[in-house]
Amino acid sequence: MHFPSNTIINELIKHSFIEECSSLLCSYTFMEKFDVFYIIILFLGLQGGLTIVLKWICPKLVRIISEIYYYRRRQI
Repeated sequence: MHFPSNTIINELIKHSFIEECSSLLCSYTFMEKFDVFYIIILFLGLQGGLTIVLKWICPKLVRIISEIYYYRRRQI
């Protein structure tokens, strides 16, 4: 089987496995490492994303709450 030059390596591996497996039932295992470095990078990424979202949402929430507060205050 020939593949275009811009084929992703992951696709090549998948097709290679399917061609080599000729029985009715095939299985394989995929082991993913969860090392300390990966976990640290994951938490830093989550913290960075959360910081960006909260910096965007918090001022809007404060403005909405203050507008509701002043509106209700004028009603009394």
